[in-house]
Amino acid sequence: MRILRFFQRQLATRPLPTQMCIAGTISGCGDCFAQYMSNNKGWDKWRTARFSFLSSCFMAPTLFIWFRVLEKVKGGSRTLLLAKKLCIDQLCFSPLFNAAIIFNLRFLQHQSIGKSCELLKEDWLNIYATSLKV
Repeated sequence: MRILRFFQRQLATRPLPTQMCIAGTISGCGDCFAQYMSNNKGWDKWRTARFSFLSSCFMAPTLFIWFRVLEKVKGGSRTLLLAKKLCIDQLCFSPLFNAAIIFNLRFLQHQSIGKSCELLKEDWLNIYATSLKV
């Protein structure tokens, strides 16, 4: 119970740093689990570090700001408001955010800027289309 109260207090008083820590931790743990389940080559600690860094230092702050912007959308019934927010998110923000994540991940994998852009062009449409299905 103490840990939960501490977490809730931190989230209330320091929302962004708390969300950054949580995002990095969840992403790192998720990558460790994925590596454990998918290969027998051992643990790639640098891959885990890249995912944790990207989640905590790029994704969490970006989403922190974006969701506050999205909350400013007003008007209509509850269902219409939800539809508006969903469309704005999936048609305006998601394509750019997906592209930024793909580029940054490749760049953190020591790809050059040119190579990261090239790989982004190859992968983006498929990733974005799949995210729309989800």
